[in-house]
Amino acid sequence: MTIEIYNKDSNRERCKRDKATKVSLATKDLTPDEMKARRREQWRVNQANYRKRQREKEQQVMREVKKTFQPMQEYKETIRLLQEVGTSNMTIEEWKKARRREQCRLSQARYRERKRLQQLQTDGDASPKNAYKLRKNFMTVQDPNMSFEQWKKARRREQTRIYQLNYWKRKRELEGNLVGEINEIKQEIEQLQRHKAELEQVKQPIELIQTFYSSLQTDIVQHQLPDAQKYQLTYGCTPALQVLSDLQREEFDSMESLKLHWLWYRSQFREFRLSTISYEYLEAGEQAIVKTTGNVLLGFDSEDNEQGGGSRIVVCPVLQQFEIENGNQVVQRITSEVDLVGGVVNTQGLLDPERILQTLSRLSQEFDSIN
Repeated sequence: MTIEIYNKDSNRERCKRDKATKVSLATKDLTPDEMKARRREQWRVNQANYRKRQREKEQQVMREVKKTFQPMQEYKETIRLLQEVGTSNMTIEEWKKARRREQCRLSQARYRERKRLQQLQTDGDASPKNAYKLRKNFMTVQDPNMSFEQWKKARRREQTRIYQLNYWKRKRELEGNLVGEINEIKQEIEQLQRHKAELEQVKQPIELIQTFYSSLQTDIVQHQLPDAQKYQLTYGCTPALQVLSDLQREEFDSMESLKLHWLWYRSQFREFRLSTISYEYLEAGEQAIVKTTGNVLLGFDSEDNEQGGGSRIVVCPVLQQFEIENGNQVVQRITSEVDLVGGVVNTQGLLDPERILQTLSRLSQEFDSIN
């Protein structure tokens, strides 16, 4: 196959060279006047071919124009014939049917005309600029078979139809954009509602714990102590703190139990004050956990002469964890941890482990001697 193509190209090039050789040989012996005459004749032939092509283009345009205005001419002839026939040989019902049939045919013709214009637009330049030109130049030339008023009405009718189509197209696009924006706004509203519900779910347990701490602080300041005898008869033990180290970790089954014990601790220290710093909410399956961090101030009565007597104050970090059942906001368990070592380090400024142990032992002895 490659050899055949190469042979064809070689033959074509050979023919071109032969023709050029023949022309050069034919014009080689011509005089300058004969050469001018030959060029003039060639120019005349080229001009004739150019005019022929222009006439063919004009004829094509005229055929398109004739196709465009042919339905209107048929419409005029049909109306005239229907009027003549209707007045002579048809009843009113027959004439109405024939007229309706002819109107349907003309509607189909106009539909095919619009399709033809759209096809011309598609085959040519489909840019918005070209489409505007087609609409602007529609029926710019008056049909010779129509009067001026009829031509104006037909042109105005077609322009109105085009304007209506453009209007409905813009309206559909605007409605589509509005529907999209409305859907986006609805989704944002749903997200905000879900976020609000989550915040309310987090806020309720924290508000419950804050209310509890407020009542606890109020009762501590007012020195409201529980009835120890009633508590001992009910639970079989005393709410008092037996050893200072027990304060490092305690567990309670309700907020009432925590409040009862911590109110009694107030009577065992020279000064006992709780302050909260932060709250943290965590989800753990069917339970919610609220972690509270803060400080508890412990004041000890001191009889150590070396220290000058009076009181000794230690500020210890405290972490309390409330386990709450989701839905009914019931506290199932409370864990309280007081960092005595951290309190001694922060308050006394001690870094030596032996001195820290000595200080804790002294504080424990002072607590035991007082209680």
